[in-house]
Amino acid sequence: MKTQDQIIFSQTTDFYWKSLAVYSVIFIFFSIFVGTIENGEIKIIIRNPIVILLGFITLITLISLVYRWWRARAIIVGPQSIIFKSRFSKIEFPISAIKMIIFTRERIFRTKREFRVIKLVIEGRK
Repeated sequence: MKTQDQIIFSQTTDFYWKSLAVYSVIFIFFSIFVGTIENGEIKIIIRNPIVILLGFITLITLISLVYRWWRARAIIVGPQSIIFKSRFSKIEFPISAIKMIIFTRERIFRTKREFRVIKLVIEGRK
């Protein structure tokens, strides 16, 4: 269904890749640092609470990355419509049904950082 005029914006996972790499490196180095060296062998202590916490954070980040990759969310902008697509669903809004497009900057969760938000006002939808 993809034509030459469509532009596809897929969801980025850069934050998850970078976080997973940093957490993994910290997890490995801290595990080795806490472990002991006896008879030329490195023994890693996994029962340390900090090692368990780092492992848990690394695992949760990996699960989040795989989930976002699996969902495959994207926005497809074409000459006649805007499509919100995921692996499981696809919602298409024709250009004629869009009454207004609002570009704003909002603070989410009371943070200092502002996020760019695009709001679509569609006929017959709130």
